[in-house]
Parts: sequence; structure tokens; C-alpha cells
Amino acid sequence: MDIRKTDMAPAPGGRAMPASLYRRHGRFRSAARRFRRKPVARPRAAPHSEPTCLIPPDTNGVHMLQQILSHTPAYVWAILAFLVYRGVAASQDRVVRYRSVFIIPGGMLVLGLNSVATGFGLWTPAGAAWLAATLAGAALARTRAGGDGAKAVDHAAGTVTQRGSWMPLALMMAVFCCKYAVGAALAVQPALRGDMRFAVPACMAFGLFNGILLGRLLRTAAAWQALRPAAASPA
Repeated sequence: MDIRKTDMAPAPGGRAMPASLYRRHGRFRSAARRFRRKPVARPRAAPHSEPTCLIPPDTNGVHMLQQILSHTPAYVWAILAFLVYRGVAASQDRVVRYRSVFIIPGGMLVLGLNSVATGFGLWTPAGAAWLAATLAGAALARTRAGGDGAKAVDHAAGTVTQRGSWMPLALMMAVFCCKYAVGAALAVQPALRGDMRFAVPACMAFGLFNGILLGRLLRTAAAWQALRPAAASPA
């Protein structure tokens, strides 16, 4: 087979090849180059499209609340029942042992202190906020004139007659609800332990309620010391 020089063309590798094959090879390379340069069409998103919510907005909140309530230990509800009982009893004038007046303020103080220590730490700005609010609440309740303190004391019997008030029930429910809400929030979002925007207000609420209960106790203790029997006074 006789192939003339004019029918030969250089191949990409530097070797000679027939012109017909070279033309076919050139057309293939041109088609491949056009294919590479052709932009790929991307699907356009619908303007102002919003994701469709398959679950109603309230469903998640209700489900979370059900989970929190179902995982609450039974002793928590027992404590709540006891606090309600003591609060309702405190709404009426009553005669109680002097030592028993320390139970509720001391118990609420322990609950608040435990929540601050286990949730945020005592040696933190949150612990300092709790201490400051406790002192402020105690001073406010201690210096308040009049109110629902002790009406009379009996040193011989060791009893105190207290005025009825709904304030103890309100304060006990406030401390209980704060402790429950803070515990649930920390269980759901543990990162809140280091968030002072959450920790400081929560600890201040604990401290304020604890301080008011403590101030009421100090007023009763002051009345116990001040209201002495007449026989105990010097002639």
C-alpha cells in the first residue's frame, strides 16, 4: 500500500499517521473539548422556600415535658406533698414547738445550697450571687415591720404561737419550682452550667427565697428572746 507524504499528518505522539485518521482524531478532540466546556445546569431553589415541618411545633415541647415528668423520682413528689402540707398548715394561727420552726427554713436552705453546689459550684460567680441574694433577702425579711411573726412565746412549754400566713407556702413552692426547673434545664442542656447568663439569675432566685425564709426565722428567734415571762424579769 502506497501512502504519499501529503497524505500523512503528524500524530499527537510525534509519529506520522494518515490524514483521514488525523481528521477523525481532530473531530473527536474538538467534540471532547466542547463537552468539557459546556456548563452543568444546576437545579434552582424555589425563591423564599421554607422547610416543611412534619411535626407540629407543640409536639416536641409536650413530649419533652412528658419525659421530664416521667423520669422524676418518686421522692421528689413526696417532698412536694410535704411542703404543701406544711404551707397550708402555716396559713392558720398555730402553736408549735420552738425547735420545729427551724425545720422548713433549714430544709429550704439545704435544698438551695445543694442546687447551687451541684449545678454551678460554690466558688464561682454563681455561688457568690447566691450568697449575696441570701443575705439581702434575710436582711429585708428581718427588718420588715409587723407581719406574720410570732404572736407569743411560752418558755416553760417551749412553744411559739405563730400568726397564719400564706407566705411560707409561696416561698416553699418558689424554692421547689426553682430547683426542679434548674435541674431539668441542666439535664437537657448541660452546657448551661458554665453559662453565667443562666447561672447567676438562677442562683440569685435561690438566694432571695432562702434569705426571706431565713429572715422570718430570725424574727421568730428574736421574739423568743424578747418576749420573756414576767416572772423572769428582776423585781
